Amino acid sequence: EMCIRDSLSDLGDVRGARYLKPYLKQRDKFVASPVLDLAVGAAADLPDACLVAPLLKIVTDSRHMGILQDAVASLGKYRSVKSKRVKIIEVLLKTAKKCKPGGRPRMRGQQESLDGGFGEGGPPQGREGSPTARWNALCRSVPRALKELTSIEQSSVQDWFLIAKSNKGKLGKLFPKD
Repeated sequence: EMCIRDSLSDLGDVRGARYLKPYLKQRDKFVASPVLDLAVGAAADLPDACLVAPLLKIVTDSRHMGILQDAVASLGKYRSVKSKRVKIIEVLLKTAKKCKPGGRPRMRGQQESLDGGFGEGGPPQGREGSPTARWNALCRSVPRALKELTSIEQSSVQDWFLIAKSNKGKLGKLFPKD
């Protein structure tokens, strides 16, 4: 398995991406197999348009925070894939926004009361794939990936939300002229 990643990555030929694509499927959204982990790592070294959709699917669906962060980091290396860069920004920010903590209308489950308590049953039980864990994982990885993608340095996901909002419909202008 390690040989596959090293071999494909060392070649540096993006034509090898088509051989990598079948391994970028996460069968159980809570578990990341060693093969998936290697494939996501190799995808960083082989930026090709055919790998963007499987990596974005991992970002949107995975509840395993390690593989989620690795997929985000890999997508940050896709600056040369001009046809997919705007989509990468849109999906990363939309995914982060969906799990942003805070009261949202018609949110299901236990609500925190005004005095900070949770009523009967105590606070909700944490899980690896909880919205808070996803939010924290995305807050750590998205700004770095978007900096690599665009060369724009922002320290937080909230700053990226503002940039995306102010450049709505023209996110392509965020990329350096190359």
